[in-house]
Formats: sequence, C-alpha cells, structure tokens
Amino acid sequence: MKLTSFISQCFNALYGGRSLCIVLWLTSFAGFAPRWSGGGADVMLIHLAISIIPAFVFAAMVGYSGGRFGRWVNALGWALSAVQMLLSVANVVAWAIWDMEIGSRMIVIALQTNADEAGSFFANLPSDLLSLAAQPLFWLFVAGTSALAVLVGRVGRKAFDIGAAAMLTVSAVCCAVFLHRALNTGHGCKNISLMTRTGVSALQTYTELRQLSMWRDSFETHAPAIPELRLTNGADNIVLVVGESSARHHWQLYGYPLPTTPRLLAMRDSLYVFDDIVPPTSSTDVTISHLFTQKDNESNTGEWYTYVDLLRLAKAAGYTTYWISTQEKVGRFIGCVPIVASCADSVTYMGCISEDDHELIYDDVLSGRLAQVLTDSARRRLVVLHTMGSHTAYADRTPDNRKPLKPTHAGYDARRNQLSDKQLQTVADYDNSIIYTDSLVAEMIGITSRSAHGATAFVYLSDHSEEVYDYDDHLRHATHGEFIKIPMVFWTNSLWRSVFSQTDSIISSHLNLPLESEDIFHALIGMMGIRCAVYDSCHDFGHEAFRPSAQTFVLEDD
Repeated sequence: MKLTSFISQCFNALYGGRSLCIVLWLTSFAGFAPRWSGGGADVMLIHLAISIIPAFVFAAMVGYSGGRFGRWVNALGWALSAVQMLLSVANVVAWAIWDMEIGSRMIVIALQTNADEAGSFFANLPSDLLSLAAQPLFWLFVAGTSALAVLVGRVGRKAFDIGAAAMLTVSAVCCAVFLHRALNTGHGCKNISLMTRTGVSALQTYTELRQLSMWRDSFETHAPAIPELRLTNGADNIVLVVGESSARHHWQLYGYPLPTTPRLLAMRDSLYVFDDIVPPTSSTDVTISHLFTQKDNESNTGEWYTYVDLLRLAKAAGYTTYWISTQEKVGRFIGCVPIVASCADSVTYMGCISEDDHELIYDDVLSGRLAQVLTDSARRRLVVLHTMGSHTAYADRTPDNRKPLKPTHAGYDARRNQLSDKQLQTVADYDNSIIYTDSLVAEMIGITSRSAHGATAFVYLSDHSEEVYDYDDHLRHATHGEFIKIPMVFWTNSLWRSVFSQTDSIISSHLNLPLESEDIFHALIGMMGIRCAVYDSCHDFGHEAFRPSAQTFVLEDD
C-alpha cells in the first residue's frame, strides 16, 4: 500500500469519528490535568497537545471501514475509547472530591480499606458527586464539549483534514519535548497516557505489595527468637533520627563553606560530632535493614530477617518503641522498611502513602508527634523518626519561604565554573534542604531536652550520602571516595551525662575514629543497658572495648 493511500484511509476513518475525537480529547485532557496542575502553563499546554494522539487514534479506529477486519477494529476503537473516557472522568472526579488521582496511592488505600470503611465511602459517594455536579465549571465543561462535538461534526472534509494535520504535527512536536524532558529528568515516560500510568501504577503497586507480603511472611517464619537478656542501667529515653540522602560534605558543621548548618554549629559544644562515618550501602532499604538488625557487611550471609532486630530487643528490655515516618509506606525505594518498622509498638506514617503520592508533607510535622510521645505514660522509650530529609526532588523538601541560598552563592563547589545554571539551582536546592534538616534536628533536640524526663540520648544520622554534581555531571546516591561519608551527631541531657559520665568520656575519645553506621545497632543496645548474645562491645562506640572498623561499603542498586 502506498503511503499516500494509507494516510488517506487514516484521515477517512478519522473524519468518520470526528465528534467522538473531540469528546475523547477534552475528557482525556481534563482527566489528566490534575497530574500537571502544579507543573506550570507550559506543561499543561504540552499535555493538551499530547492528548490529541489517543483521541485521534481511537476515533479513527471507530470510523474505520476498510478490510475484512473492519468490525474488529471498530469494536476495539469503541472499547479503547470507553476505557480512556472512564479513566479520565474517574481521575478528575477523584481529584476533585478526594484530592487524589488514580495511581499507586489510591490502589494502596483501596487494598487496605476494610468493610466498614468501604461502606462509609460508598454511603458518602452520592452526596460527593452531587456536590461536584453543582459546580458551574462542571456544566461549562459538559456544555463546551458537547457544542464542540456538534460543531466539528458539521465541518467540511477539507477544513477538517487541514486542522487535523496541523494538530497532529503540533502533537508530535510536543510528544518529542515531553519524552526529552522525561528521559532527562529520570521520571520515565509512563505519564504520557492515562492508560499507561494507571496500568504501570497497578502493576508496580501489586509487585511492591507482594514483595512486602513475602518479606512479612519470611520475617514471621524465620525471625530468630530474642536471646536471653541481662539488663544493666540504661537510658530512659533514646531518640534516633534517621535522615535521608544527607551528605557530610555539604554540612557546614563538617567544613562546608556555606551556612548550611548554622543552628547545629551554634550548639556544637553540647554535641558529639562524629567525623568519619560510612554507611553500609547507597540504598535506603538495605541500610535500614542493617541499622535495625544484627546483619552487617562483615557477616553478609543470609537475609536480613534471619537476624535479631533492635526494636524487638528494646521491647523485651521494657522499652516502649515508636516508629514515626514522613517517608512512604509503599514504593520501590522503600523496600523492607515497613516490615522493620512494624516491630515497633506504635507505627505512624505522617507523609506519603506511596511514591505516587505527590502531596508535599514537610519533615517538621514530626516535631509535634515527638513532643507527644515523649510526654506519654511510657516508662522508657525508644523513638525512631524516619525523615524525607534531602530526598529528590530537593526543591520539594523545603517550603518556598525557607530557601535562603540561591544559585548565585559562590564558593561551595570546586566544580562551580563547570556547572550550568540549572545544575547550580539544583545544588542550591540541595543545600537549602540541608539547612532545613539543620533547623529540624536542632528543634528536635530542643523538644527532647524540654519534654523528656530521665536520662536521655538523641542521635541523628543519615541513611546514605548524596552526590550533587560533586564528582561528575550526575545526581545520585554517593558512591565515590569521601563523598560516601555521612553526618552523625549525638546529644545527651545533663542527667545522662551525670549517670553515664564514663560512657560520655569514651564516646568523646572515639569521635575521630573510622566508624560504620551499622555500629549504631550495638551502640543503642549498649545505651539501653542490654547485654545479650548478639551484642558486640567491639562495635559499640560507647564502650571501652570498641575497635575501629574497616569501613566496608557495598554498592547497591537503588
């Protein structure tokens, strides 16, 4: 078949389904608009153009009349059109009523909804829909779409062909722009269509929940029994803050030339600042499994769930345990963390439900929850706070009114003259996220000092470091030399320093020694006064038997 003949047949079919094309186009755009509503006018216009393609293709399939497979093509066109319109309508309705799109977040919520919650949801649905239908914008859209569908049905063939060709050309150009942006930002191309995004989200969420279920079953089956404990004098409160993607070499406290940690620097005399800490890996979930279980890189055999975990040890020693997080419950980056967290007496997720959840929750929401748990009725506490920290996208980690550093600030990067304006902006965004972390950690130390009664210790460390154009023109979890090192600070109240003065002296003597963040497992056991078979004083930086580590770092895909 000649190309001109093929194009002619396609336009014949498209002309036959032109009214459906308009309805598909506008409903598709409306259904996808929530995804781009915060992306700016340029992003909205690009997707408006991209939405033309499925509308034209499905309408052409409905209008197709050639060949012996014509009926099947028509039927498939109607089916795809119906799916596209239903998804579009459902997406925009879900966004308008619940501020939630169809995606991983909604799927996770649906799968975790019990019968009572589902009943309440369906009971309220009619009134929610009536409320939406009462909006003037809704009827304006319906009327406008209907009018356009009628008008385009009366357009002559030549005018329609010219208009369709122009729109398809613009759509092709915008598709190329979208793909270029998606590939360069590393966000993938699933968002080019509601169908692909919904399908990928469903498959991805199913895979992640299945993996979590397998880990949960494996943990329940293979988790070793808590060994016999011998208890000595221990802290009344321990607060452990696990940061995210925070690079030691971007902290003013460690010599960075910009004021990224002014509050912690001001209180340095009351802090123990560990100078040489290496994480076990560049992956969040693997690091968490090493921090909170006996597993480490030296004994790198067996799955993490076959090792004794810290939270169950603390509970066995009489501590009430808490896990409070602004990270997501489900996602390909979060891995086994929810299973580790589930060992706590109280688990609270204050941020995203899944990585598809774009609601911005800043880490300062953790402060109020910390104050609550430190004043509850528990006798002794181990409180773990898991922050979003400096997770990408860096600009989203800090409120707009708390970004003092700009790309014009000089002196913070030896490679500054090699970076583009966009890269300099990214570095500034990252540094501002460190400033925000500095403020948060200082605030949490203040809350701990005021609210906690008894001997209290506070520890902050990051799960892994980050390279922000420090080594080459890439953003990634740090994998090179000095860049892999993480910050760790330790604070104690006056009662702790009085009761555990010898431990304080030992910690002070170990601040400049090479450590692995995995050592925190044994150090926290020591702080709680627990002595058992899994405790190794050679890895407890608060014990005189501590020995510097070989600092093993294993690169993981993340």
